[in-house]
Amino acid sequence: MGGRSPDALPREAAGWLSLVLQTDGLALIVDLDDLTIAAVSDSAAALLADGRRASVVGAKVYDFMAHRPSGALDMIARGAIDGYEAGNALKLPGREPQPIRGWMRAIGEPGQSRYALMVLRLESDPAPQALPEPAASESPIVLGIGDRNLTITHVTADVEKLIGTPPDDVLGTQLLSLFTEDTVPSALWVLAQALQTRTGAAGLAAVTTTDHSPVPVDFMVCGSLHPTPEFGFALIPATDPLLRLPEEQALSSVARADRAVALYRRFPDMTIDPTLMSRLTFRELEIVSLLLRGRRTPSIARALHLSQSTVRNHLSAVFAKAGVHSQQELIEALGRKGG
Repeated sequence: MGGRSPDALPREAAGWLSLVLQTDGLALIVDLDDLTIAAVSDSAAALLADGRRASVVGAKVYDFMAHRPSGALDMIARGAIDGYEAGNALKLPGREPQPIRGWMRAIGEPGQSRYALMVLRLESDPAPQALPEPAASESPIVLGIGDRNLTITHVTADVEKLIGTPPDDVLGTQLLSLFTEDTVPSALWVLAQALQTRTGAAGLAAVTTTDHSPVPVDFMVCGSLHPTPEFGFALIPATDPLLRLPEEQALSSVARADRAVALYRRFPDMTIDPTLMSRLTFRELEIVSLLLRGRRTPSIARALHLSQSTVRNHLSAVFAKAGVHSQQELIEALGRKGG
């Protein structure tokens, strides 16, 4: 991997950068302040500059495009959109421009992103499946909090869907006990990287289930292990290790990782006891976190690419679980006092 090291990038990017750029695809991280390339995968550097990363990192991303850009990347930089798909052609050393298809996505909070992820596919490659559409039955994202002893103190209700164990039975257990014996070293490596960089880290592992069938996951530490002893973690089911995912599926996987990091960064806005958090799903908590930041149903729906009726249905479920009857009561119950 070329470019800046994970600890040199902001927290919203560093938490999963190591996971993103393990893909064998053509991956770039673009600095939205000046549209320069902040990091590049080995395969992208090999294609764009015969492996000379120094001539890629720091260059304008449009310098490598043969055709007039659409301007959509500038729109991401302005916060007008958070992602798009487009075609262009790459300028390649000693070769004719090569047609490409690109997927771009902002990293971090909507409208406040400093970096964008760009994943490219050569049009001459066999056409892969399209980006998967969001669905109600999508595999769960498990978000939790661990303490200095790696004990799970908070976890979302999605953990039962992932491993078959009720969240109340997961609370108080060792985080490492969730992983298969052969992937515990991988999980320890992620934790060590997070401690070293004081930001976050990600890697591939597998969790055990009640029927003893392992489930591959992207394991992330979403927040720093320093200076507080608490840290956030996420378990994101992976249908196949990211190293073997087609580029656009890798982008979808990374988008889910980005959601986990963004939600954990909004935790300081909330006061949620472990019992209530174990009743809420990741999606419900995601909606609540935006509500506590002053967003209302139409704005939340746009930010999460949901219909307004879906947002209202999720809020109704949260009302029942929290024992409140309105958005204002929910804000008063869960908002950080004095925040």
